Amino acid sequence: MSTPEEKQPKPKTLAPWVHPKAKNWFADLFEQSGLVMQLQDAVDNPEQPVSPEEARILMMVIATLGHDGIWPSERRKDLQKLVMKLGRLVKQGVSESQSAISMGEHKRRQVVAEEVKRELEFLRRMVGVSNRVSDLHLPKSWGQFWT
Repeated sequence: MSTPEEKQPKPKTLAPWVHPKAKNWFADLFEQSGLVMQLQDAVDNPEQPVSPEEARILMMVIATLGHDGIWPSERRKDLQKLVMKLGRLVKQGVSESQSAISMGEHKRRQVVAEEVKRELEFLRRMVGVSNRVSDLHLPKSWGQFWT
């Protein structure tokens, strides 16, 4: 006689969020922690303009938790709205940071801004709010984390 666990379909990948029990576990985590509301609050009510560094932190958290199987499927629209709002915040932050700076700082900010754009586009495609079809690779800055 087989046990209930033996009857469950075997995952085709070793990704932890694909396991049949993971969906319920992650749903409980999101529900009990209020994590979605905390992320929404960080994007909806920033205390000041969101810096590129803060935006990158938010994008990484959202990208990590936004995978199918981790983010609750019934809250997928919340995830997409969150990414769209974050994109607007990033654009506002870039346009509002026009104070006098050195040439070196200007170049550093340009490099960071380009990386933020790549990261945001990757995130937009991941959650389905971008319809671009050109090749897009994992942002270099995320490579060490994801590999």
